[in-house]
Amino acid sequence: MTERETRDVGTADTVAGTGRASQKHGFAALRQSAVAHDPDDDIDDHDAVTLDDGNTVGSLSRGEIGNKIVAAALRRATTAADRRRILRDRRPAVVVITVPSSAWIEIVERYLKSIKRDWFVVARSGTDRQHTANVGNEEVAKALLWGRSVIGVATDPGRQLPGALTAAADVQIELGDLDVHSVHTAMRSRFPGTSVAVPADALTALQLDDVAAAMRPGVTAEEAVELMRRASRRRSAGNDVSTAPNLYTAIEFGAFAQAAAIALAQDIRDFKEGRQSWADSMKGLLFFGKPGTGKSVLCASIAAAAGVPLLRFSVASMFDKNSHLGTVIESLKNAMHQAATLGSCCLMALEEVEFIPRRDRLDARGRDWVDPYHRSAVVAHRRRDRSG
Repeated sequence: MTERETRDVGTADTVAGTGRASQKHGFAALRQSAVAHDPDDDIDDHDAVTLDDGNTVGSLSRGEIGNKIVAAALRRATTAADRRRILRDRRPAVVVITVPSSAWIEIVERYLKSIKRDWFVVARSGTDRQHTANVGNEEVAKALLWGRSVIGVATDPGRQLPGALTAAADVQIELGDLDVHSVHTAMRSRFPGTSVAVPADALTALQLDDVAAAMRPGVTAEEAVELMRRASRRRSAGNDVSTAPNLYTAIEFGAFAQAAAIALAQDIRDFKEGRQSWADSMKGLLFFGKPGTGKSVLCASIAAAAGVPLLRFSVASMFDKNSHLGTVIESLKNAMHQAATLGSCCLMALEEVEFIPRRDRLDARGRDWVDPYHRSAVVAHRRRDRSG
């Protein structure tokens, strides 16, 4: 259990009235809408922005920008019935929110606590040994007995959140990747009166903090979009394929490797352009050789020939800090998430795969440690395989 999970468990959070009508925002505004609309109507949020720090509209803090993006993402991921259950129902709700990467966890947690202070929020990234289904169940039960709603936030709820929370969930919400609609919502609040569009390619490989930083004070809406583009290019540094050798004339790779690479590039292009199904497409290749023989360059040439983005990911980087298993699995998930943000089709180059521990060379304790990683890798691959 972390400090933020144990804080105020089992206590009623009473806020003294100030005599002023509070202006609601985010899910709080949705609560008012749920009361005012017919139960079958959609609930929307067209409220004004209220800042706790007294800033005026147009000078949103980093946290408020993140809140706006999260609020828009939650609205898109929930139904009107979900929102009424969470915000209007007198019974305590149990909610599980699956986020696309660990970068979302702190921001989602902060947003939820800004809406209703007596919610018991369990936010876990899986990087702590205590982030398991067996830890925290007593606190969840105690919070529910005190009439508090419990909300869990994680990238892998079944593995990371208390079992009592996931088993009792009334509402399950799955947030998708950073999208244009959610960012545009934050842009409207940050730059009122402007109608600058945020192109999808400006968000490639970006995280929430990148977008918030681009909307910093002193910039215009146009400058914010340009800052997002620059951040996207920096995030993709090392993945530039514009200078890669032409795959069809690069005989230096060797005839066999060149032919296999051309076949893979053609399958990727055919799939991307709808001429071939994912099931009939080649999924990848394994290159091996001494350092400096051109394996990484060949990957860039394949991506260039296929006309898709390239994402490089070092397997060795996951095991370079005496890594806890949760950190290793989280790194894998983040890599898959980053691949998803690059578009509907991309090439992921997994480098230094020899650093993956060989199960046949481990003792029983070592196998118990590495098996969850192998299972997580297989599950992540199958999910991408099903989605194409």
